[in-house]
Amino acid sequence: MYDFLKNSINKKNLRIIYFVAFIYFLNRFFLKKFFYENIFINGYLNDLLVMPLIFSSFALSASILKVKKFPSGKYYYFFVFLICSLVFEIVRPFFIINSTFDYIDFLCYGIGSFVHYSKFR
Repeated sequence: MYDFLKNSINKKNLRIIYFVAFIYFLNRFFLKKFFYENIFINGYLNDLLVMPLIFSSFALSASILKVKKFPSGKYYYFFVFLICSLVFEIVRPFFIINSTFDYIDFLCYGIGSFVHYSKFR
């Protein structure tokens, strides 16, 4: 049933997902309460984490679904980064009341994408 975990790449992606989820919940329920004046913790830490979470989730899902040819090159990373950035920063403010555009979020998404591309692909 869990034969997808025999692959070391899947284990790595699962570890990334667990790590990002842990940092997210740590940030959400602890760090933001005690460091409420810290702009990075309140505004940008989750933005750094979201792209590695997305890339690892995509790769793990493709493995579970036994996708034979899954993209992993720099154009794939750039395309996913661009689409997510546009949706999160331009489309979402039209539908979510407290959501605002922030160009630094684009930078955080880019850094998260680059780190995942260079370290974990």
